[in-house]
Amino acid sequence: MPLPPGRVLKKGVKICCSSLSGTTLVVVTHSPAHAAQASRVLRLLDGRVLVEAMG
Repeated sequence: MPLPPGRVLKKGVKICCSSLSGTTLVVVTHSPAHAAQASRVLRLLDGRVLVEAMG
């Protein structure tokens, strides 16, 4: 059964992130767990950067 649009399995995210090591990838998420895996996180509000964090 296919997943509804916007739904990603956690296992798939781990595989995807590990295989893209060293690659620039823009990810938009509401998940703190997914954001925590990034080396750089920008938090936005109304199209403006509120916080920039380097991991």
